[in-house]
Amino acid sequence: MWYARIAQDIVEQYGFSVSQLFDAPVFGHIKEVDLCDIRRRLLCEVTKSNKRSYRVHLTEHFPDEDFIRILCTKDIDVFDRGTHKIPYPKLCAMIDTGDVFKLGRTGKSFYQNNHK
Repeated sequence: MWYARIAQDIVEQYGFSVSQLFDAPVFGHIKEVDLCDIRRRLLCEVTKSNKRSYRVHLTEHFPDEDFIRILCTKDIDVFDRGTHKIPYPKLCAMIDTGDVFKLGRTGKSFYQNNHK
């Protein structure tokens, strides 16, 4: 529902047609981060494949703040470059148990120390 409202705003404000919203570049920008829980400091980018690092947008959002950054993957399970890469079935289980909120957070201090 939230994405439908964003799409409606884009159509109305910028003169896009609905079919243009599904062009790869436009659709990609709409779906950069799929889940955001500000209160619990969780950002999640969901995909059915294993995205290459340069296509992951989690570090671009709230870079100075400590968030749990999760990339849902096809079958990769690793912490890499400030992002937890977790297969979809495991992520679903972690959400059900609440373990997802126990994962490490990354923010400004992490990026200053690891991107020199």
